[in-house]
Amino acid sequence: MRKEELIEFVKNLPTEDTTGEIVGVFYNRHGEQYITDSLRLDMDGGRIIMAQKESGHYVANKRNWQIEMTFINNRKRNHGVAKEILDETGRSSR
Repeated sequence: MRKEELIEFVKNLPTEDTTGEIVGVFYNRHGEQYITDSLRLDMDGGRIIMAQKESGHYVANKRNWQIEMTFINNRKRNHGVAKEILDETGRSSR
């Protein structure tokens, strides 16, 4: 999957598929299956990072995802405020 495909996929999800938990499922070549809720999408590196419970990366991976979500939410909020200021002062952002 390419980044462009993932973005297009997410943008076109049906409403009923846009909420709830996500788990990662990994199948290795020996038929073993690993399931985890410690997932992180690293768009810079183009990686989906999954960490198994009780591994050294499990908690850090979940924490890093929360940090990335906070960054995105702050960015959206800041861009929205900047647009409002431009609009209120007659300096449209267009």
